[in-house]
Formats: sequence, C-alpha cells, structure tokens
Amino acid sequence: MSSPEWVRDDYRLIEALEQAEAMECPGCHVPVELAWHAGMSGFFAKPDDAEVVCQSCTAIKGEQVSYRVGPQVVNTRPDSKGPLKPFEIGVTTARPEPPEKKPR
Repeated sequence: MSSPEWVRDDYRLIEALEQAEAMECPGCHVPVELAWHAGMSGFFAKPDDAEVVCQSCTAIKGEQVSYRVGPQVVNTRPDSKGPLKPFEIGVTTARPEPPEKKPR
C-alpha cells in the first residue's frame, strides 16, 4: 500500500506559499506594503555586498562568475520620518509616468 502523492498538509503548504508570494513584489520580493508605497520614494539603496563570486563556477568557466545574493535593495528610510501611512492601492501608491510620445 502506498501513500497518496499529495496529502491535505501539502495543499495547505502550497496555498500558504501562494499567499506569501502574493504579498511580495514579483520583481524584488520586498513586501508590497513597503516596495509599492509612495512614501518610500528615494529610500531604497542597492547594498554594496549584493554579489558574491562562485569559486567553483569561476574555475569551470575560466573567468570570474558572480551571483546576486540576499536582498536586492536595502530600506534606508530613517525612523525620524515617522511611520508610513496605511498602505492602500491607489491611495499610497504612485502611478507610473506616461510613456514618452514618439515624434511622427
């Protein structure tokens, strides 16, 4: 007798993962409440140690190979700015700039 491929707990774990991923920006994986909040404009910076050299890949390829690790950006918003307003799509988010019109 074999066990089923998927048990109830497996489905719950997949559902929890989907819910967690839905709360992140798909590009940078920072929670949308921070990443998409207009009040965070100018308060993200790329960390200096965001890349590491893979010694194995470097040896195989014959040239230095590096990969990005850890957070893609760092929150630099100072505590002195106070708390952010509650996050609401369309209220605390910024609209994209319209594309430039190309001359005919």
